[in-house]
Amino acid sequence: MAKKEVYRFTKKEQSKGGKEALILAAVSAGLLLIAVLVSIVFGGQAGVYVGGLAFIGFMLTIYGLVTGIRSVQEDNSAKLPVAGTLACGVILAIFLVMFFAGIR
Repeated sequence: MAKKEVYRFTKKEQSKGGKEALILAAVSAGLLLIAVLVSIVFGGQAGVYVGGLAFIGFMLTIYGLVTGIRSVQEDNSAKLPVAGTLACGVILAIFLVMFFAGIR
């Protein structure tokens, strides 16, 4: 049997911003998980350090979202920038829900 030909009609490359947005989403998700686990272990009395950790994760998420949106708008973007942008958006929503639930 003949080898099946695979055609690629576009030459889209993974953009640097898309990779960066996905990495930032993973790092901020890790920081969020660590902050939540430490807060659970200390019974909600973890203090300023957990708040600072969550704030750093929140800022990284915003930076990742902006970077992802910029890389999606490039002409030669592939699926990685979209994945990074969506991941940062979901993590940002989680941070905001936690923040507003804490204000209550």
